[in-house]
Amino acid sequence: MGHNIKPKLDSSHSPDFGIKMSDLRLISDQLSVCFSSLYYLKIKTQNFCWNYSGLNFYGLNEVLSLQILTLEKFIHQFAQRILCLGQKVPASTNAMSKFSVIKDQIEFNDNESIYLSFMYDHESLVRLNREILDKIEFVNDEVTNLLIIEIIDFHESCALSFRRFVSDKQYAHFNQSH
Repeated sequence: MGHNIKPKLDSSHSPDFGIKMSDLRLISDQLSVCFSSLYYLKIKTQNFCWNYSGLNFYGLNEVLSLQILTLEKFIHQFAQRILCLGQKVPASTNAMSKFSVIKDQIEFNDNESIYLSFMYDHESLVRLNREILDKIEFVNDEVTNLLIIEIIDFHESCALSFRRFVSDKQYAHFNQSH
């Protein structure tokens, strides 16, 4: 109906969504940090789910399995968003390790330290995503903002779940050391 707006194409095939190329790159870089951190958290959660034994095995296994499925969903959504913004997804463990704020934990000790570790990871990702929202708010990319808000809600809920497993004494000690 008279719309003569033609998309601008360049050699990188970047989308023309009304967002500057430099802002697309900024957003994609920030999303790559989220994507990689989610991927590492999924691996860490899967490792714990597979290797946990003890009290509440069934209940905790169910909770962790649901978290893993939700992490997989978000990993896919973040990858899709990075691709929509015309960038490549960090698809190797080497590339992801450079972006991820979650570090690999090969062995788990006692249960409370495990719960604290997951609580800390989820709280760290809440803080990270809030910082990212602050960095990209001027771009007016509501789709990315909504995705980040959704993942903040997920991480807050997970942090609360793990916090409930930790004794007050352990939590107080943890807060003093961080």
